[in-house]
Amino acid sequence: MLVRVPYFLTHHIQEDAYIAFRTAFNLADHGVYSFNVDEHAPGATSLLFGFLEAGLRLIFGGWAIGAILIASTIMVVGAAWLLAAALMPPGRWRAWLWAAAALMPTGLLISYSGMETALLVAAVALAVYGLGKDWRWTWVGLFLLPLIRVDAIAFGLIIIAAAIVIDWRRALVGLGALTAGYVVLLASNYALSGELLSRTMTAKEVSFHPDRSIGAILARLIKMFLTGSFLVPVETTVLMPISPLFALLFAAGMAVALWFVRGERFLLVRVGAMIAAIVLVPAAYALGGVLFSWYEWPSAWLAQVLMAFALIRWAATVGPPASRWVLAALGLGLVVLDLARLVVSYNVGAHEYRYRADVGRFIAGLARRGDTLFLEPAGYIPFYAGIKTFDEVGLASPEILRFKERDPNDWWGPFLREKHPTFVVQRQDFRHHQTYDGYHFTPAEIAWFERNYELVREFKFDPTVITDIGLARRMLGLSHDDEYLVFRYRGDRSGQS
Repeated sequence: MLVRVPYFLTHHIQEDAYIAFRTAFNLADHGVYSFNVDEHAPGATSLLFGFLEAGLRLIFGGWAIGAILIASTIMVVGAAWLLAAALMPPGRWRAWLWAAAALMPTGLLISYSGMETALLVAAVALAVYGLGKDWRWTWVGLFLLPLIRVDAIAFGLIIIAAAIVIDWRRALVGLGALTAGYVVLLASNYALSGELLSRTMTAKEVSFHPDRSIGAILARLIKMFLTGSFLVPVETTVLMPISPLFALLFAAGMAVALWFVRGERFLLVRVGAMIAAIVLVPAAYALGGVLFSWYEWPSAWLAQVLMAFALIRWAATVGPPASRWVLAALGLGLVVLDLARLVVSYNVGAHEYRYRADVGRFIAGLARRGDTLFLEPAGYIPFYAGIKTFDEVGLASPEILRFKERDPNDWWGPFLREKHPTFVVQRQDFRHHQTYDGYHFTPAEIAWFERNYELVREFKFDPTVITDIGLARRMLGLSHDDEYLVFRYRGDRSGQS
């Protein structure tokens, strides 16, 4: 847990985490579980994690985000122990696996990203731990999975399939627990927003229009497992070009893990369930077509844990002094990868907390009571701006979804002309009269916007804030291309609430 402290100081928190923070903090501060306090539209994808965040806000107030990161760290370290206990008998080899699992680079990232992923991996680890041991923990984990993320049901179905191999009656109880969790989720969604499914799911489907043709699915699968593989432990421009090598390395590691447990039935089932979660869940996302990096984190972390298991199980069989060399190689690999993880997180933290959040702070300094904001990135900027926000994707904005459903190809201009948001934030694409998601303006729309909105500030990211060394900037993938343009409405807003 102490290893996480330098990572906390980088301020690397995932953009979407701030959408959930705002929703949860509104519940704690105003009694409304909603992204905007005058609506009933939760921006949090995770019901259970959102309520946990609200509870921490009530207890810790302005220190709530730090408390969330500490709680997430406890969950990840706990999940690492559960998997170590599921795969190794008590003793020093279990301790080695626990330490390695807790220190894997993706495990570190999950700890301080602020996302519900920490709770998700804890529930998955709990369910795997109970297989063939204490089934009550498996049932608890299965019940929690839908409440954490509805798509986490995929992990639940894999664990139930593994449970059938051991005891089909207990597997049926597990299916009942998973179903009960799903029913509670639907009932809670309806009570909170009047809809059965999370608005974020609807918004992503409406906004991104994923291509589900055979060619598009194959391209996503190739990117998922080979060219842009989620199995690369740290996403830098140095490691990403050799992503197929990591895919082969992890495939070999999983094969070795299966070989070591081939004669141990319960252990074979647990390892098999982990491999299925590593392969099938990312494949399901590729089929669905809506892909975000944090969807892949649980499977990536499980793959890293399984690699550590294969190495430590090997070390346990070869005996000293060879075992010491295996453990030394594992330790050295962790040090190198975790340092790379720290550098990348420093880069992201500087970009997000010291740049993107400044856009929100600037707007907060200009905003008056009743002002509104319209933009695409719904995390940092709205959180720090602190005013009613319409997000272009519609993750937390029912009004945006209504306009998109009315005419998905021509909604941006009509929305702006009807709602007149006080502040409009756009990226550099707007200089060429198009939005971030590719909407092109007609000459009439351009003329209307220029009459009604004025540019009040340009924000341009300067990578030299992070490093003056050109080679280092290229390794981190830094550029000068990221810009935000802040526009303010010129008209009279005195009649608007």
